[in-house]
Amino acid sequence: MSDTQRERVLRDIERFEDGVNWGNCSPDTNAAWYRLRAALTEPQGCEWTYDDTEGSWNGTCGIKWWLDGTPTEHEMKYCPGCGGKLHTPRGG
Repeated sequence: MSDTQRERVLRDIERFEDGVNWGNCSPDTNAAWYRLRAALTEPQGCEWTYDDTEGSWNGTCGIKWWLDGTPTEHEMKYCPGCGGKLHTPRGG
């Protein structure tokens, strides 16, 4: 997505939040708009690190996730806590 397209979508979301479309959407659609806004405004994603003491992967969003292996081995691409693109240290 180009920066121009991203900005256009964010403007549409702002109009939506101002009540232009609020009454015409289902709760699922409302939730989808909020998830989309979060994805577009937080491009840094979620940084995960491994905690040897607890045996958990910890995300910058506050999630703790226990895996048998690494997120990469499980082909995880997005954080199940915040929906941000998942980043792990090399080998994670």
